[in-house]
Formats: sequence, C-alpha cells, structure tokens
Amino acid sequence: MVGIPTMGNVRVELEQRLEDYAFCENPKVHVRRIGNVCDVAAARNELIFYHFDPMVYTHLCMIDADTEPPQGFLENMLTADRPVVSAVEHFWKPRKARNVPEPLLALWKRRVQADGTDTYDRIDANPDAAIIEEPGIATGCFCMLIRAMVFVEMRETLGLPWFKTEYEEQTQTKTRSEDIYFCRKLERLGIPVTVLPRLVCRHYKTVPLSEVEAYGRAMFEAGRQSARGGDPQGTAVAGNDH
Repeated sequence: MVGIPTMGNVRVELEQRLEDYAFCENPKVHVRRIGNVCDVAAARNELIFYHFDPMVYTHLCMIDADTEPPQGFLENMLTADRPVVSAVEHFWKPRKARNVPEPLLALWKRRVQADGTDTYDRIDANPDAAIIEEPGIATGCFCMLIRAMVFVEMRETLGLPWFKTEYEEQTQTKTRSEDIYFCRKLERLGIPVTVLPRLVCRHYKTVPLSEVEAYGRAMFEAGRQSARGGDPQGTAVAGNDH
C-alpha cells in the first residue's frame, strides 16, 4: 500500500500518477491519501490506524505530497529486503568557499548531549554508496517503505503513537519532527533505517499561501546572486523542514 499524508483536503497530482502506476503496472499496489487534518503526524497515524491492515498488506510506503520519487522506486526499495527502507532527497545550503549552493543528503544521526538528552546532527554521507545502514540514522518519511509487522511490533512494545511532533513546553516551538520521532522509536526496537543514496527524490517546497510572494522574492534573489557569483547566504534555496 502507498500512503500519501497531506495537510488539508487536497487532491495532489502525485496521487493521480501513483494511481495510474498501480492500475497499469502493478495492480497489487493500492494508493490512499489521508487529508483533512491539521498536523502531518496525525495524518500518518490515521493512515496506519484506520486504513492499513497488516494482515492484508505486506508493506506501507509513505510518500509526502510534495515529493516526487524516481521511476522504479518501489521495486528498488522492495529489492533491498529490509524492514525499513528510505530513499533520499537533497536540500541546498550555501557553500561559502565557492559562493554557490551545494546539494546535501537529508540524513541525521542521533547524538547524546552532556545533559543526557538526544539531539540529531546532519551527517555527510557518501551519495554514491549502494546502501547506508548504521545505528542512530534518521531521515524524513518523505519516501519510506516499512514492513507491516514493524507497526505491529512498535505498537505492542512501545505503545502509540507511531508518529508525534514534539514541542517545547513553555514556548510551544517545535523541537522534533514526527519522522525523527518515528526513527527514534525504530532505534529503540533495534530496527535500522536502511538508506538508498542513489534513489533520489525531488522535494517541492510547500509554502503557505500567505507566504508565496515573499518566498518567490527570496527564490528570485537567490538565483540572481548565484548567477552573479554572490553569496546566497540566508536565502531559502530549496525545501527541507527538519
């Protein structure tokens, strides 16, 4: 089953393309979109709790509505034959040495701080590696294939929810995204996230309507500075929300 969690009741183009793929190429794949919620963690949990039957489906592939997976992604992820398999996406950061943006893999690894709390640092992984698989790795669930029994084991061993967005109690600012929360629970179960660096997705930045004009200006300015050889430091060049 392919699940697409969305914010609000919107029908995305990705859903139609995946439905066409399921109808024409692989009738065993079912596509379902979950919207009408105010939080993507709620959409992910609703998708699993109400619509994903582990006795019917062998896997759930979660794909974010603003992510475009490469051709043949599902077959490649199934061939890896691991409990949890993730594709990758690039996000862009200014490279000061040459004053041009550079692509970085959106991968993190857990680190225990001096006060005993966890934090996640972005890691420089080899983009040409066939597989990245080591303890503590975390990535977004923008394109992640998960065996059905992983959800069963997590629920029975660690309890619900599967996904949760965490906030600082006093300021209510987000401290950890729902997919990093899920990856931490996977680590507690001893289940690694297997990453396929050559399976690169395209991530389209999602912007609230109230911010479209400002975001468009920032994108234009970043492109103009890059073309002139300037430093686009401080401008949003591409989207990654972690």
